[in-house]
Amino acid sequence: MGSRVKKGWHPSISWSDAYQETIYYYQRCQDNNLFAGHTCPCLYQSYVLNSSWSTEGFQEVSKFFKFSHDKDPNSDFARTSILKLLVVALRCHYFTQEKSVISHEPFVFTLPDASQIGKKRYGLIYPIEHNGTRSTIIVSEYDILFSSYQKPHISHEQKFPCVIEADNSKWLNESRWEDLRGESESSPWFDVKQPWKRKKLYSDAMTHDNPETFPYGNVLDQHYSKPGMSEELKYVGAIFGSQMKRWFVPKCFDVRAVKSWLDYYITLSDAERERMRWWHSFNQTKKHVSYNNSKNNQSSEHKE
Repeated sequence: MGSRVKKGWHPSISWSDAYQETIYYYQRCQDNNLFAGHTCPCLYQSYVLNSSWSTEGFQEVSKFFKFSHDKDPNSDFARTSILKLLVVALRCHYFTQEKSVISHEPFVFTLPDASQIGKKRYGLIYPIEHNGTRSTIIVSEYDILFSSYQKPHISHEQKFPCVIEADNSKWLNESRWEDLRGESESSPWFDVKQPWKRKKLYSDAMTHDNPETFPYGNVLDQHYSKPGMSEELKYVGAIFGSQMKRWFVPKCFDVRAVKSWLDYYITLSDAERERMRWWHSFNQTKKHVSYNNSKNNQSSEHKE
C-alpha cells in the first residue's frame, strides 16, 4: 500500500499525502484487529459543494485514531466507521478534483441514530482548495440531503456515490483507481469544473441503442433490473439508457464494487431492504410535508 511520508496532517497537503495518512490509519486499525465482523458492502453518497463549511464544534479526524491499551468497543466502531468515510472522501477527491489540496485536516461530525438508542452515525467534512477557490467534500453514513427540511439542488457532477466493499483489503487501492480513471478520461462524468461535458455524455449515452458496443460505461446484467430496483440502481450511481433499455454504471465508477452491493442487497429480506432504503423514508416525509403545506395553504386561502 505504500509507506507513510508524513506524520499527521498539516495545512494544504496533497491528495497523495492524505492517501498515505489514511493508509497509516488503516494499518493501525488492522493492527488492532478492528475489521473483524465487517462482512457486507456499504453504500455512501458524497458531495462536492462549491463553498467552505463551518466546522465549529467538530473534531479533527486524527483524534479518533489515538489508540490506548483500554479496548472500547464504541471507540473501535467509530474508528472503522470514520475510516470508511475517509476512504470515500479520498475517492471523491481523486476522481473529481485531484489537483485540489486539502486545506485543513478533515473534521468529523455525528448524528444521533433514532433507530438505535444510544448509537451515533458519523460524517466527514473534507475541505479542499484549488487556486484560491474553496470547496468541501461531505460524506456521511446517512445521506446528508435527507437531513434538510427542503432537498437542496445538487447537480449530477457534484454527486459521487461510492461502495466500500466487504473485503477491507480493497478499500485503498491506488493502482485500481488509476486504472479506473484512465478508462474514464474520454468520459468525464464527474468534471465539476466543466459540467457541460457531462450533459453531452448523457445525451450521447441516451441515444446509443446497442449494449454490446456501449462506450460510456459498464452495462449491468439484466437480473439487476428486477421490478422495484430502480431507486436502488439510481443510488449506486447507475443510469438508465433510454434507447438500449438497460442500466449502466458510468466510467470511473468501480463496477465490481457496485455489483457487490447489488448482489448483497438482492439477498436481503423485504424488512432488511426497507431498513436500508433511507431515501424511501425521506420521500414519504417529503410527501407528508407537501401534503401538510398544501392543507395549510388551502386553509389560509379559505380564511381570506
